[in-house]
Amino acid sequence: MFGRNNKNDQEILNNKLTTEVSDLTQQVNHLLKKEDKLPGINEDIQNISSEISELKKEIQSVKNENVELKRIIEDNKKNYDRILDSYNQQFSTLFLYYDLKSKGPLRNFQRLNQELLNFVVNVLEKYDLKYWLDYGTLLGAVRHGGYIPWDDDIDLGMMRKDYNKLIEVIDDEIKSNNLENVEVTVNDRLEAIRISFLQIAYYSDEGELLAGLDVFPSDYVDTPPSGFAEKVIEEQKIFIEKMKEGADINEYMDDYYQRFNLSLDEQNYIVSGIDNNLRGNSGYHAYHLGLFKKEVVFPLKSIKFNDVSYPCPNDTDFYLRDLYKEYNKIPKVVVHHFRADNLNRKYDDEFFDRQIKKFEQINDNFGK
Repeated sequence: MFGRNNKNDQEILNNKLTTEVSDLTQQVNHLLKKEDKLPGINEDIQNISSEISELKKEIQSVKNENVELKRIIEDNKKNYDRILDSYNQQFSTLFLYYDLKSKGPLRNFQRLNQELLNFVVNVLEKYDLKYWLDYGTLLGAVRHGGYIPWDDDIDLGMMRKDYNKLIEVIDDEIKSNNLENVEVTVNDRLEAIRISFLQIAYYSDEGELLAGLDVFPSDYVDTPPSGFAEKVIEEQKIFIEKMKEGADINEYMDDYYQRFNLSLDEQNYIVSGIDNNLRGNSGYHAYHLGLFKKEVVFPLKSIKFNDVSYPCPNDTDFYLRDLYKEYNKIPKVVVHHFRADNLNRKYDDEFFDRQIKKFEQINDNFGK
């Protein structure tokens, strides 16, 4: 019995060894088949390595080209900056140190705009409403003694109480003086995200804008708390959205006045109106909060604009630096309205002379 068990164990061992040998044989055959493919795989690897090497060379070449292109761009930028600086210096010399006069259609627009200004001034003085030259008009008066050479409209500033009164009376004054083509708009450009303060504009019979005067409101505040300016700037964004949604501006302004402790009556500080978003030097429609001590604006002084005296802020230097920083320099980028260019072929000097004479007669006889 013992011998039979040994025989069975031997058979089991032999079968196991046979199976293992068979498995090993299969693995060896599998490896041999793979070995047959190795030359092709190695060739593929070499080809891929070669392509990678070529790509690295191309990448380095592109990098070198980019470095050269960047150098060329920087050199060109420096050259363009030098050219721009040169032109800017020449324009500054011409506009600041020579007595240049506008002519042609631009001069016609400027003359007509000043007559529109004189009409509005007559209305303001009739009701004892205080105003001052503002923005580009003030800048032009200080830097050029009149219009900025390429400008063709008028900007005025007013405190809210007088501003509201002007809105109440201006339509009747326009009608009583038979100025059929003068129109008044308030808060009427929301689709362009530009809140429209008060604009008094004169149009031709064909509906072309011939003269425009913008009035920008400011408010009083006693003592602005910490973070006041930032909160007003954020509120101005909300104001724009509310007006676009059709909110009642009077209700909104009442709430705004209460929340920010503003006043219609004289206080220690003046803040530019929330419905006034043209303050600043970072773009024509940029909103920069003007926040001054009252003494920056009042008492108003007088300044010549084309040899006619008009009110201006008490400290024009501080006021203009807040608006335009280095306001005594001609900017490298000039923004203008192109009205003179656009209407040059439509209306001649005789047409403008008739419009100007009409305003002159009204202004000469105003209140008589």
